[in-house]
Amino acid sequence: MKILAFLLGFTGSLLIYLSHPNQQIFRQFLPRSYRYTGLIFILLALPVFLFVLPKLVAVCMWLMTLLVAWSFLPFIPLFKRYVPHESTDSAKDST
Repeated sequence: MKILAFLLGFTGSLLIYLSHPNQQIFRQFLPRSYRYTGLIFILLALPVFLFVLPKLVAVCMWLMTLLVAWSFLPFIPLFKRYVPHESTDSAKDST
């Protein structure tokens, strides 16, 4: 159950991040409905944590899950492999 709560929190954070116009993982950001789905996932993670763990530990785990997710998600594009044909600058230079 703890893993379910962690996955709900992480997935919710991921959906909120991917629905923002400034995200750099996909070329287009997700529609606004995914932002609300992510918020619901994050809010569902807290009661699951509260059901499985003591209250103080549950709130700490929930906050730490969100903190780790929001610290990690902006750096995902750094792990993408460089492919020259995907770069917009190289496409302009070749024409």
